[in-house]
Amino acid sequence: MRKLLLFLLLAISTKAFCHSPDSLKKVIATGSDVQRYKAVTTLLDMYISYQRVVGDTTMADSARKYFPIMERMATDTNRRIQYDLYQGWFMVRYNLLQSFEHIRNAIKSARESKNNAMIAECYLTAGILSESELDLSPAMIYYFAASNYLKLTKDELNLAACNVRIGNILMIYVQYDRALEYVSFAANVFLKHKDYEQYGLATERVVAIYLNKGEQQKALET
Repeated sequence: MRKLLLFLLLAISTKAFCHSPDSLKKVIATGSDVQRYKAVTTLLDMYISYQRVVGDTTMADSARKYFPIMERMATDTNRRIQYDLYQGWFMVRYNLLQSFEHIRNAIKSARESKNNAMIAECYLTAGILSESELDLSPAMIYYFAASNYLKLTKDELNLAACNVRIGNILMIYVQYDRALEYVSFAANVFLKHKDYEQYGLATERVVAIYLNKGEQQKALET
């Protein structure tokens, strides 16, 4: 619980989240349909961020009580896809097969709606969840699929983030040259968009690749 409180305090203090969990819960209880839906998704996004950053899936217990609300409000295709994605994220804690059933439903719906941005999000989510379960081969397939759709949408920042994930797995497979190609591309994109935090993290991965290749001088220069 202490880790959660520290994380939420950090999240609330950033531009990413402008509402406290308590204020969001109040909107969920009393707001209009649009306000309630936005509040629910914002709160669940906070829980997902905690799950990803801290590596703790216990927030699924808190998230589950909002699933019936989301299901009732899933009145169009995009909302239904989002509902399945949230189920995918949080059901990992309880039932991996059921989690990926929701992810596959989301991918199917997104492809039927021909929403490239949503298709990319679905594949990226599937990749992250597969990687979290150390199922690296399917994770790579999902990341490459996400990458293809991110190129179609010209979403450079998410494409760069996806490339870092691909590079990390290639490092595990000891494919250092390919990993360097993907991570260096990502670092240049982050620098172009002045996302210096992500640029720094990507550059750290470049250094790690050079060290694994035994190229200490290039690592030092980087």
